[in-house]
Amino acid sequence: SLAASPESTDVPNTTVSSLLSFDDIGKSLSQMKEKLQYFCREEIDMISGR
Repeated sequence: SLAASPESTDVPNTTVSSLLSFDDIGKSLSQMKEKLQYFCREEIDMISGR
């Protein structure tokens, strides 16, 4: 059986401003994608025991 993963308490707050340009939004989404990919790689490595 799989153990439930503990909920993260290290979740950053995200503030959305209506004054953001499309360029700013694109950059923010790109950064979020990179952080998510890094997090997933770390979790997979941890699960697989690397």
